[in-house]
Amino acid sequence: AFEGTIRTLKGDYGFVDCASLGAVIFLTRSEMKGEPWTHLRLGDSVKFKVAFSYRGPCCIDAAT
Repeated sequence: AFEGTIRTLKGDYGFVDCASLGAVIFLTRSEMKGEPWTHLRLGDSVKFKVAFSYRGPCCIDAAT
């Protein structure tokens, strides 16, 4: 699992800065577990696994 911070939130998606990967990872509302999406704020810490789509890396099984 990886850890990062919320960089951007827009509607039902956002992006997470992950220092250990040196990348910004795509996050969708449907992959957020536990904490309600509407409670997320920029800078919040998030733990997640990484999967890959045609557009690049994305967060799965994410939680605060």
